[in-house]
Amino acid sequence: MSERRAVTKAMATRYARSDRAAKKQVLDELCATTGWHRDHARKALRLALVLKPLRPRAPRPPLYGEPVIEALRFCWAVQGTPCGRLLAAALPDLVPRLRRFKESARGSPAGRRPDTREGPRTAPTGVMEEAYSHEVSGCGFWPASRDEGAFYAYAYPEPAGYTGYPVEPAEAAYDHELRLYLLPYEAVRRAADPDQHLLQFLHSTYIAAAKAGRWDRRARDESR
Repeated sequence: MSERRAVTKAMATRYARSDRAAKKQVLDELCATTGWHRDHARKALRLALVLKPLRPRAPRPPLYGEPVIEALRFCWAVQGTPCGRLLAAALPDLVPRLRRFKESARGSPAGRRPDTREGPRTAPTGVMEEAYSHEVSGCGFWPASRDEGAFYAYAYPEPAGYTGYPVEPAEAAYDHELRLYLLPYEAVRRAADPDQHLLQFLHSTYIAAAKAGRWDRRARDESR
């Protein structure tokens, strides 16, 4: 049936632009190809060029209220606009840090973490458990920190000695209130090689977490 429709649609434009004799020829071709009666073929050619109105689908009922949706938008922007599954996996760690930044997810009720039940738009509980089943060295960019924002890095759980490690570059420092290493965006922007400047920060904070936590770096690096 779909093949007949495709043939009809391909012939319909030629049929509409043809004179009486040419239309008869197009009609003969279509009847020979599809096996249709001439009256049915003639009707099919006329209807093939008629645009059918599309009925809009009814929207799904919202799962969360507007305050939670606004909080999710903010978390999504902070994390660099990841897909829903990656965002859900990051929420258990991100929301407490939002509280320490006194952002509280921009209006989320008491900074509550949205429900992360299993579903097509969220990560299963097992994914979140697996994400934090081992020590983690995390990093990202925080636009609400300092004047132009800052890059941050952390270790979870934070090992003893992590805060005193000589992290590079020189502008990087550990914030004891936020429990994060911060590198101002301005320092990266003004660096001669911004990419290398940021890479030094990310690499040195990872080394700090690995050494302070006595990680088996060879096993970790080989498993990636």
